[in-house]
Amino acid sequence: MQILTIFLKIKTNENIEHFYSSIWFWIAIIELILIISLLKKQKQKTKGDMNESTDMDNLMNSIYGSRDLYKELVKKCHPDRFINMSNQKLAEEIFQEITENERNYEKLMALKNRAITELKIK
Repeated sequence: MQILTIFLKIKTNENIEHFYSSIWFWIAIIELILIISLLKKQKQKTKGDMNESTDMDNLMNSIYGSRDLYKELVKKCHPDRFINMSNQKLAEEIFQEITENERNYEKLMALKNRAITELKIK
């Protein structure tokens, strides 16, 4: 009986050694390390983004106030209102920026101030 148990121990030790020497085992270990490191980087990145770059005032104004401001600016700064005038190109440029920033309240306010000073709208 002892001989059988010794033989089984030797056989299992050989299987374990063979398992650790297998190329697939080491490939799996490397993949596991890569996945863990990528998950840690992603977790750190999302935490940093939320804490540093979220402007809650602009976010809330963009959600609730940007639509009305956008409509107002589209009406006042439309390039068709400035046909055959010296500032038609400027109106087209400002109008294009307005349409690109339709949901950004802060940028729309800056464009409104720019339109007031450069296009002389009321």
